[in-house]
Amino acid sequence: MINKKKSLKISGKNMVIGSYMVIKNNFPSITNAYTEAFKVIPEHFTLPGPNGVVTSADWISRWVVITIGMMMFPHITLRFFSGRSLKVLKWSSVFSSIYLTSIYVFTPAIGFIGNILFPNIAAPDTIFPEMLMAYTPIVFAALVISGALAASMSTGDSQLHAVSSMVSTDIYKKHINQEATLSIVFPAWMEYVYLDNINRFAQFAMRVWGVELDLQDPRKTALEGIKRTKEFFNKVGMPTSLAQANISRGRIEEMAEKCTEAGPIGSFKKLYKDDVVKILEMAL
Repeated sequence: MINKKKSLKISGKNMVIGSYMVIKNNFPSITNAYTEAFKVIPEHFTLPGPNGVVTSADWISRWVVITIGMMMFPHITLRFFSGRSLKVLKWSSVFSSIYLTSIYVFTPAIGFIGNILFPNIAAPDTIFPEMLMAYTPIVFAALVISGALAASMSTGDSQLHAVSSMVSTDIYKKHINQEATLSIVFPAWMEYVYLDNINRFAQFAMRVWGVELDLQDPRKTALEGIKRTKEFFNKVGMPTSLAQANISRGRIEEMAEKCTEAGPIGSFKKLYKDDVVKILEMAL
């Protein structure tokens, strides 16, 4: 069976391959794709950009934050320390920066040619799946899209683990176990972020709990999935609220501060201190 790390590596490679296939199906080379895009939308190739915000300092700071700052996120740090040796930890830090830098060769190319091939797309955030469906075999497109979904859920897992580790280890280690904190935080986190991608949570409800999709209002399907998740935790005897774990409202500010002391956590939705406070308040 393919383990989680290998499956995520395969998903990442497939996304790069998919990007290359989309480009090659429309242009002779990546260089040609950029050249054609420059002819159509030249304003996107010059600083400070069409909106006047991408200055030289902004561009450099984004590179530093993405390649170096990414390693400081709590859930990313947890992954680094899961390495089996100090050597693995060192090289994972180095290669993550190289990987994040190199992958952005394809990312802007996809965005640029999306402006050319789908100039009037209603939902710009769906441009990559739309191009995969249009220019790659359907099975491969489905594989890449499902891999991206798995990667985003992995990020969600990491966010939850970071928050629950803070609650259980830093503050309530003697009173609460890891499983209990996950059962408390997970439903509250889902309820807080589901509006950012209702369809994804509707799929979760359908595939995990067998909820029937409400085509008129997928929000109801997503909420039903969250409800059944919480009911399951209660059924197996796990706490689903801070009150059940004897955690008072007065400690929420402290927990949120510790959780985000290195900056916002997560990629599915960036969670700042105020976000963590709200999630924990929802879990009271």
